[in-house]
Amino acid sequence: LVVWAPNLLLPNILAGKRIVPEFVPYAGSAQPIIAAARQILEDAAIRCQMEAELSRIHAQFFGRDPAIISAEVAAVAARGESVTNELLDEVVRTNYN
Repeated sequence: LVVWAPNLLLPNILAGKRIVPEFVPYAGSAQPIIAAARQILEDAAIRCQMEAELSRIHAQFFGRDPAIISAEVAAVAARGESVTNELLDEVVRTNYN
């Protein structure tokens, strides 16, 4: 099974969009990486936007134990039941609200 995803890094996957530069896998010269780093360091607006997006992602998971959620999902899958977004929402509501 091959899955194509527009993003490979976890922050971008969780955000559903590219918020940090991706160079994975990368075998070229260092110049594109240097250029991206320089842009982040020198452009306050880009840096602030990136920080805001990363903070938003962090807030979604802060205080939640992924082991509990994973165990619940694994138990559902082991019973042969479908793991849906609705199920995931219910697991989070049950354990964290």
